[in-house]
Amino acid sequence: MSVRILLFSLSLFIGQFKVYGYELISSKTTVSPGCEGGVLEHTVDTFPVFSTLLATGVTASTDARAYSSSGNTREMITLRSSHSFSVYNNTNSTQDMKVNVKLSTHDGKYTNNEYTFRMKSQESMNDSTTLYLNKQYTKPGNYTVYASTTLSGSTHSSSSDSNSVTVR
Repeated sequence: MSVRILLFSLSLFIGQFKVYGYELISSKTTVSPGCEGGVLEHTVDTFPVFSTLLATGVTASTDARAYSSSGNTREMITLRSSHSFSVYNNTNSTQDMKVNVKLSTHDGKYTNNEYTFRMKSQESMNDSTTLYLNKQYTKPGNYTVYASTTLSGSTHSSSSDSNSVTVR
């Protein structure tokens, strides 16, 4: 008798279970001519919005970090940045969101990753990306590297950071 009750309870739980997962609509990575770069790592977690205590609507937060680097003139120096965002779709409709993550240098060289995705209603998502850019410097000195993360759609959030590159 207890086995039947357990199976019945399990089937009720499974019947209410929804699959959560975003739909990737488009993705594009671009790198400045003469440079090598791209995405080192990209992870995504999706899960249901569990709490009704969260504000109704779509809310998001972003983060961007540029890492310091050093190296010698006329040698490739690897520049890195990390980017992350969290978005909560606490609505009854799907939401299309666009993300742009960029690693750039003082002279305009860059690695850029842009993608658009669709979230289901009552879905949350955490995303993190690490970008890299291999760049050669011809003169010694201190230079600046920049990181930015922008999320737009029915909500907007952006973050930026900078750090130094020391060339000997």
